[in-house]
Amino acid sequence: MVTLYNVISEDGYIAERGGTENFIPDSVWSDFLNLCQQNDVVIMGRKTYEAIQQYPATLIKEFENLKLKKVVVTRNSNYKIKASYIITNGLKVALVLGNNVLISSGPDLNTGAVAEEIIDKVILNIIPSKVLDGIKQFNVEPELKMIFEKKFEDGRIWREYQVVK
Repeated sequence: MVTLYNVISEDGYIAERGGTENFIPDSVWSDFLNLCQQNDVVIMGRKTYEAIQQYPATLIKEFENLKLKKVVVTRNSNYKIKASYIITNGLKVALVLGNNVLISSGPDLNTGAVAEEIIDKVILNIIPSKVLDGIKQFNVEPELKMIFEKKFEDGRIWREYQVVK
Protein backbone atom coordinates (compact mmCIF):
# COMPACT_ATOMS: atom_id res chain seq x y z
CA MET A 1 0.00 0.00 0.00
CA VAL A 2 1.37 3.40 -0.98
CA THR A 3 -0.19 6.39 0.76
CA LEU A 4 0.42 10.04 -0.05
CA TYR A 5 0.01 12.45 2.89
CA ASN A 6 0.00 16.22 2.84
CA VAL A 7 -1.07 18.97 5.20
CA ILE A 8 -2.88 21.61 3.15
CA SER A 9 -4.58 24.94 3.68
CA GLU A 10 -8.34 25.14 3.28
CA ASP A 11 -7.74 26.80 -0.12
CA GLY A 12 -5.61 23.86 -1.28
CA TYR A 13 -1.95 24.84 -0.77
CA ILE A 14 0.81 22.76 0.84
CA ALA A 15 3.15 25.74 1.25
CA GLU A 16 3.38 29.46 0.72
CA ARG A 17 4.92 30.72 -2.54
CA GLY A 18 8.46 30.81 -1.07
CA GLY A 19 8.13 27.27 0.28
CA THR A 20 7.47 28.21 3.91
CA GLU A 21 4.77 26.38 5.85
CA ASN A 22 3.93 28.99 8.48
CA PHE A 23 0.20 28.20 8.31
CA ILE A 24 0.83 24.63 9.53
CA PRO A 25 0.63 24.38 13.33
CA ASP A 26 3.16 22.22 15.19
CA SER A 27 0.20 20.35 16.69
CA VAL A 28 -0.31 18.36 13.44
CA TRP A 29 3.22 16.94 13.64
CA SER A 30 1.90 14.09 15.79
CA ASP A 31 -0.54 13.17 12.99
CA PHE A 32 2.43 12.75 10.63
CA LEU A 33 4.43 10.75 13.18
CA ASN A 34 1.46 8.44 13.79
CA LEU A 35 1.14 7.80 10.05
CA CYS A 36 4.86 7.12 9.81
CA GLN A 37 4.58 4.49 12.55
CA GLN A 38 2.01 2.63 10.43
CA ASN A 39 4.46 2.32 7.54
CA ASP A 40 7.80 0.66 6.73
CA VAL A 41 9.13 3.55 4.62
CA VAL A 42 8.57 7.28 4.37
CA ILE A 43 9.58 8.95 1.11
CA MET A 44 10.13 12.69 0.71
CA GLY A 45 11.65 14.98 -1.86
CA ARG A 46 14.71 17.14 -1.28
CA LYS A 47 12.71 20.27 -0.44
CA THR A 48 10.59 18.39 2.11
CA TYR A 49 13.75 16.98 3.67
CA GLU A 50 15.21 20.49 3.88
CA ALA A 51 12.00 21.86 5.39
CA ILE A 52 11.99 19.15 8.08
CA GLN A 53 15.62 19.93 8.92
CA GLN A 54 14.51 23.51 9.77
CA TYR A 55 11.95 22.34 12.35
CA PRO A 56 12.69 22.64 16.07
CA ALA A 57 15.23 20.04 17.22
CA THR A 58 12.68 18.20 19.39
CA LEU A 59 10.40 17.61 16.38
CA ILE A 60 13.28 16.43 14.20
CA LYS A 61 14.45 14.03 16.91
CA GLU A 62 10.94 12.54 17.26
CA PHE A 63 10.89 11.86 13.52
CA GLU A 64 14.43 10.57 13.23
CA ASN A 65 13.94 8.18 16.16
CA LEU A 66 11.08 6.39 14.37
CA LYS A 67 11.82 2.80 13.37
CA LEU A 68 11.25 3.07 9.63
CA LYS A 69 13.32 3.76 6.54
CA LYS A 70 13.50 7.46 5.63
CA VAL A 71 14.14 8.07 1.94
CA VAL A 72 14.98 11.32 0.15
CA VAL A 73 14.40 11.43 -3.61
CA THR A 74 16.54 13.90 -5.54
CA ARG A 75 18.06 14.18 -9.02
CA ASN A 76 21.18 15.77 -7.51
CA SER A 77 23.74 12.95 -7.29
CA ASN A 78 26.00 15.08 -5.07
CA TYR A 79 23.31 15.94 -2.53
CA LYS A 80 24.33 15.23 1.08
CA ILE A 81 21.88 14.00 3.72
CA LYS A 82 22.14 12.67 7.26
CA ALA A 83 23.46 9.13 7.58
CA SER A 84 20.14 7.88 8.99
CA TYR A 85 18.42 8.62 5.64
CA ILE A 86 18.60 6.79 2.32
CA ILE A 87 19.07 8.82 -0.86
CA THR A 88 17.76 7.77 -4.27
CA ASN A 89 17.03 9.37 -7.61
CA GLY A 90 13.64 7.73 -8.18
CA LEU A 91 10.45 6.62 -6.50
CA LYS A 92 10.45 3.06 -7.79
CA VAL A 93 13.81 2.34 -6.16
CA ALA A 94 12.42 3.45 -2.79
CA LEU A 95 9.22 1.41 -3.12
CA VAL A 96 11.09 -1.90 -2.85
CA LEU A 97 12.22 -0.99 0.68
CA GLY A 98 8.90 -1.90 2.31
CA ASN A 99 5.31 -3.08 1.84
CA ASN A 100 3.65 -0.04 3.39
CA VAL A 101 5.02 3.22 2.06
CA LEU A 102 4.15 6.79 3.00
CA ILE A 103 5.00 9.63 0.62
CA SER A 104 4.98 13.14 2.02
CA SER A 105 6.37 15.63 -0.43
CA GLY A 106 5.76 18.48 -2.82
CA PRO A 107 4.05 18.78 -6.20
CA ASP A 108 6.82 17.36 -8.39
CA LEU A 109 7.24 14.10 -6.48
CA ASN A 110 3.49 13.86 -5.78
CA THR A 111 2.63 14.33 -9.47
CA GLY A 112 5.33 11.86 -10.49
CA ALA A 113 3.91 9.26 -8.12
CA VAL A 114 0.44 9.76 -9.58
CA ALA A 115 1.76 9.58 -13.16
CA GLU A 116 3.58 6.33 -12.36
CA GLU A 117 0.31 5.02 -10.84
CA ILE A 118 1.95 3.97 -7.60
CA ILE A 119 -0.32 5.79 -5.11
CA ASP A 120 -3.25 3.85 -3.68
CA LYS A 121 -4.53 6.39 -1.18
CA VAL A 122 -4.25 10.14 -0.54
CA ILE A 123 -4.65 11.60 2.96
CA LEU A 124 -5.17 15.33 3.38
CA ASN A 125 -4.92 17.04 6.75
CA ILE A 126 -6.76 20.29 5.94
CA ILE A 127 -5.89 23.29 8.11
CA PRO A 128 -8.54 26.03 8.60
CA SER A 129 -6.29 28.72 7.18
CA LYS A 130 -5.96 30.38 3.78
CA VAL A 131 -2.64 30.85 1.98
CA LEU A 132 -4.16 32.65 -1.07
CA ASP A 133 -1.07 32.17 -3.28
CA GLY A 134 1.20 29.22 -2.78
CA ILE A 135 2.31 25.79 -3.90
CA LYS A 136 -0.36 23.23 -4.78
CA GLN A 137 -0.14 19.55 -3.89
CA PHE A 138 -0.04 18.39 -7.51
CA ASN A 139 1.00 19.87 -10.85
CA VAL A 140 -1.77 17.78 -12.43
CA GLU A 141 -4.72 16.78 -10.22
CA PRO A 142 -5.42 13.02 -10.07
CA GLU A 143 -8.92 11.59 -9.99
CA LEU A 144 -9.80 10.88 -6.36
CA LYS A 145 -12.77 9.26 -4.63
CA MET A 146 -13.32 10.30 -0.99
CA ILE A 147 -13.56 7.26 1.31
CA PHE A 148 -13.33 8.87 4.77
CA GLU A 149 -13.73 12.25 6.45
CA LYS A 150 -13.32 13.38 10.05
CA LYS A 151 -13.82 16.92 11.35
CA PHE A 152 -11.99 18.16 14.44
CA GLU A 153 -12.98 20.76 17.02
CA ASP A 154 -10.02 22.96 16.01
CA GLY A 155 -11.49 23.26 12.49
CA ARG A 156 -9.17 20.76 10.81
CA ILE A 157 -10.58 18.19 8.41
CA TRP A 158 -8.94 14.81 7.82
CA ARG A 159 -9.86 13.34 4.44
CA GLU A 160 -8.84 10.07 2.88
CA TYR A 161 -9.22 9.35 -0.83
CA GLN A 162 -8.79 6.34 -3.04
CA VAL A 163 -6.88 7.10 -6.23
CA VAL A 164 -8.99 6.17 -9.24
CA LYS A 165 -6.72 4.26 -11.64
